[in-house]
Amino acid sequence: MKLTLKAGAGSTKISQADALKFIGAEAIEAGEKCGEIQTRGPWNIIISYKALATTATWKDKPGGPCVDEYTLHGDRTLSGARESGHNLEGHVNIDGVKRSAFTSSILFEIEETGQLIDVAVIHVRTP
Repeated sequence: MKLTLKAGAGSTKISQADALKFIGAEAIEAGEKCGEIQTRGPWNIIISYKALATTATWKDKPGGPCVDEYTLHGDRTLSGARESGHNLEGHVNIDGVKRSAFTSSILFEIEETGQLIDVAVIHVRTP
């Protein structure tokens, strides 16, 4: 299950039906979807993180390169998660290939209603 969306200047537009598939009704109602962290031990060491996986297509523009399109791949688990400042880094399996990835968020806008949803994502690096 994949979906490619045109990246917006402030928010990325998504249809209500696609938002229900990839983000879920509860997250739409709440206005945000957080990732799920799995920890172990008394110090809560992070071992995995699950969120919506995305890849980005970049385009050169006069001000420098920026994201042109996002491809949503559904929920995936970031394995070998390690803290890197304010985000996590690790690896995600996309189409049978293990790729480097990091955590972030994307602001989606429901096309029909204009509602904004802040969604935790795993950005998968592409070669």
